[in-house]
Amino acid sequence: MLVPYLDKYPPDIQLAADITGQSVRTLQRHLARKGVTFPELLDQIRLQRAMRLIEDNGVRLGDVALDVRYSDSAHFNRAFRRWTGISPSQYRVQRSTDG
Repeated sequence: MLVPYLDKYPPDIQLAADITGQSVRTLQRHLARKGVTFPELLDQIRLQRAMRLIEDNGVRLGDVALDVRYSDSAHFNRAFRRWTGISPSQYRVQRSTDG
């Protein structure tokens, strides 16, 4: 449910709590029971969105970085490598050869 808000601004935990009708603390407890923190949840959302965009060869990697709310490609590249172990360009090549 946070995905639509990623387009406009990086959602924060208060927004997520408001959307779900919970207090911030209740949301944090719920996420903790699932074994995830709010920043980790945002990273998962960003990664899933980035992967979909990278698979579209018509989308520039720099545009992917901006779309998932990174200020520049270098920060996005480091985050993507941390999440996946490979660079966005390597991921694109792998996906294009897989299918």
